[in-house]
Amino acid sequence: IGKNIMVSTDNGVTWNVLYTLPYPAFSGNISQVRLTNNGTALSFIQYFGSGSSLNKIIVLDLQSLTPIKEYDVPANEDIYSISNYTIHDDGTMNNVSMLANDKFFTTNNGGNTWAKVYDGTDYEGVLLNDAVMDPQNIQKLFVVRNGGPGNVDGGLMISTDSGETWTEKLNGLILQTIAIDPQNSDIIYVGTGLRWAYLDQHEAVYKSTDGGNTWTEQTGITWEAGSGLKNVPKIEINPNDTNHVVVLADDRVAVTTNGGATWTSTPHDGL
Repeated sequence: IGKNIMVSTDNGVTWNVLYTLPYPAFSGNISQVRLTNNGTALSFIQYFGSGSSLNKIIVLDLQSLTPIKEYDVPANEDIYSISNYTIHDDGTMNNVSMLANDKFFTTNNGGNTWAKVYDGTDYEGVLLNDAVMDPQNIQKLFVVRNGGPGNVDGGLMISTDSGETWTEKLNGLILQTIAIDPQNSDIIYVGTGLRWAYLDQHEAVYKSTDGGNTWTEQTGITWEAGSGLKNVPKIEINPNDTNHVVVLADDRVAVTTNGGATWTSTPHDGL
């Protein structure tokens, strides 16, 4: 079932298969589905197992339902899977970022060549939980860090020169995810992560309104006191109404419709 993209035209009452991954002999998986190419296409990650040559980013034309662009993982790199990506929506599909195996890459020629702009192994093996390109400024990059076996842990790394230099914000804070307002990239949200060595770190979402220079904790979200679940795996911003933000945490869903002025928190069972 993971090989299919489903579509509903009645607000989720009924569903039909829009697209199915090829290669019927293999069990594939689709993730990170997004509208792109000015709303005429869907982009997604296709995954066929650790280290598979079929692991790549696909851009699917919504009229013909055929792939119009494929981005292979960088050559000569030990890549097992793709975690995240950004396609700059300027009509060319040339400027792309890719996070794969604690390495962050960018391309300006549609994936013909890739530049490695951040590698966790260069920082005592620090793990990268998320990494994205600014949707409006291809020279601005963000890396969200976990921990590592050495002394380098956490923090949000920001580059304004395509990865030549980096500045750390939220120093030492273990982070899991980042979301940038597609209409105003000065507005950014990040969510905390959890590593066994940081049990005292509290669960939180932080917001910046100045492109990541300063941050404010979103105190309107109600977290469970003493909970061992402190991870915020995903934050989604509604592209049609960017004041509408959904936070998916390990133990609850938090929603704002006014840009974080107030939040509604709903605990859920399980993980």
